[in-house]
Amino acid sequence: MMPESASQRTRPSDCDFQTILEPPEETGMAIDLDHLSVISITGEDSEQFVQNQFSNDLRTLDPPCSQLHAYCNPKGRTLAVIRLLTKPSGGFRMLVPASMVKGLEKRLKMFVLRSRVVLTHDETEHVLGTTGTLPLPDSCTGLSTHTCKGHVPRTLVVGNRDQTAECLKRADPILHGDFWKLADILSGIPQVYPQTTETFIPQHLNLDLVDGISFRKGCYPGQEIIARLRYLGKSKQRLCIATVQHSGDILPGTDLVNPVQPEQRPGKVVDAARTAPDVFHLSAVVPVSDTQPLRMCLGSAEGPEIAQIPLPYPLPDTGNPSGRIDTT
Repeated sequence: MMPESASQRTRPSDCDFQTILEPPEETGMAIDLDHLSVISITGEDSEQFVQNQFSNDLRTLDPPCSQLHAYCNPKGRTLAVIRLLTKPSGGFRMLVPASMVKGLEKRLKMFVLRSRVVLTHDETEHVLGTTGTLPLPDSCTGLSTHTCKGHVPRTLVVGNRDQTAECLKRADPILHGDFWKLADILSGIPQVYPQTTETFIPQHLNLDLVDGISFRKGCYPGQEIIARLRYLGKSKQRLCIATVQHSGDILPGTDLVNPVQPEQRPGKVVDAARTAPDVFHLSAVVPVSDTQPLRMCLGSAEGPEIAQIPLPYPLPDTGNPSGRIDTT
């Protein structure tokens, strides 16, 4: 019998997660993305509105691909990481954590002004993720699909809840949303939550390395600071991925502490997913250091020490082709 509630979804810690994230091409599995929500942007001026607010260039968006963006404040700090999708009927969908929807919708509406733009959060829309090839029911003609590039290729399926429920009936097992978080972590793709909003510049999150920033488009909030870091300096902090042995929960924004100098909290957790009963994979923003690598512990100087694993892409600021920021 298939699971019927989110608590019954298969989690990465319940199985060999690597096999599921890299299935044979002819098979596929469905990931229930209840932790993500959709804000629609429609209207005659929707394209110009998006181009003026977010960090990427719509001219490079090639449907059915999705596109990563940062939404920043005037100081260049990331308010949200957005995965942008085109709507079949015109306009766009912003895919963001459900916990971010109300704040983002309220803030974006402040900048609509006289533009012919409508922002709506339609709670009847539901999002699924798929790995491999998952056949969709012929009856679900209103679904739209969008590919996600990266180290762990995936597809997004968006439609009303009745349609996505029909898709889930064909999936066994149904995967928990933590699989999507884990795929992002292993791909070096960041996310921002209420605990970390306005904390990081986009380069700290490696958004410039995963096609999340365009340096050739026009202005948007924070653009001058983001461009200055690219052309006049280098990022002193970067996203890394790591594992850690820990039995409790790990929340975004949890500090990473230098056990030698406990007053130093040089790193911060971006996202985490449990992959075994006492093991997590996580992403974190940490200092870039070629000469004096830091040891970092989770939460306190007495906490478990993180063990970094290589990113799937190089870090240009360090000249380190493995993408590893040594924190041992």
